[in-house]
Amino acid sequence: MSIVMKFGGTSVADAAAFDNVARIIAAQRNSLPVVVVSAMSGVTDSLLAATSIAAEGDTRQAIASLETVFTRHKTAASELLPDHKGADFLDELKRAADHLAAAAFGYLAAKAWYHGHTEDGTVGADGARFPQGTDASLDELVRCRTGALGD
Repeated sequence: MSIVMKFGGTSVADAAAFDNVARIIAAQRNSLPVVVVSAMSGVTDSLLAATSIAAEGDTRQAIASLETVFTRHKTAASELLPDHKGADFLDELKRAADHLAAAAFGYLAAKAWYHGHTEDGTVGADGARFPQGTDASLDELVRCRTGALGD
């Protein structure tokens, strides 16, 4: 019979914690474990905080506020994974960061389009208005996205 094992938060907070989880799972190998891993310690709270910041119109700060989250993931990956696997993971992490940045920008663009007005009068190329603090140009979006993790 299989067992279900769920790990998250402080049990997957860093590379040492992941090593401990791996030992726990290995000890249960004969039980055919089904393993569920959720967010590292503090990640859910960081995502919720970034969402609040983005909802207030500060896309750059929302993305920047997640830098420590991405750095923790990069650090854990570099300590746990061999070079080729680590590079693959970092590529996936960068795609995730880019996706989050695009989602934050998309949310603000959709909100601006829906409301159709702003206090500062910033207007996008298609005539849609963007809220104060929103980067209205595609070039600015690209800079935000590529800056989220660095190259």
